[in-house]
Amino acid sequence: MTSPSSERERELLHSISLGDRRAFALLFDSYFQMLGSFVYKITESLEDTEEIVQDVFIKIWLRRSSLNEIKSFKQYLFTMCKHQSLNHLRKTANKAILFQQVEDIYLENVLDTNEDNYIEQLRALVDTAVEQLPPQQKTIYLLSKTEQLKYKEIAERLHIAPETVKKHMFYASKAIRQYVKDHMDDIILLILLTPLTLIDKIS
Repeated sequence: MTSPSSERERELLHSISLGDRRAFALLFDSYFQMLGSFVYKITESLEDTEEIVQDVFIKIWLRRSSLNEIKSFKQYLFTMCKHQSLNHLRKTANKAILFQQVEDIYLENVLDTNEDNYIEQLRALVDTAVEQLPPQQKTIYLLSKTEQLKYKEIAERLHIAPETVKKHMFYASKAIRQYVKDHMDDIILLILLTPLTLIDKIS
């Protein structure tokens, strides 16, 4: 999906600032994969990329009341992703040279500690829900979520029918949603459970 026009985007941002969940879902769908491709070029890790982009959108939702103040939302999103990616790299091993090159130009104090702690708590809820799944549901969910395998690939690895995989994924997702629905904003749940599908990640 392509990004919305400037006028349409302003309308969506205004609606989101008032708490419109449908407007946020539309904006999320417009930018999620695009930002994923951008972040993947920095991290070279699909798992890290997915987490970074999810965290950015969670922060956007948490800061929704101030969205009307943003002049260029697309630039704002990409800047947040860039900062979040560089912050992630700074925390990983063997990246010191890269940080020295970009730190003075790009790194600013844009990350809110309270927000980061909140996001960690949300992820912990999902992780707890996954751990409580029946063994086969858990295995299939993790193969799909973590390794990004398609249903057919999971079926071949586990020697079961693709329809069985589909059924287990349905019940696993339902169980996770049921577990967290009383503790988490449904918009944030949407963000955390949406997988990235980067067509160009192998090239």
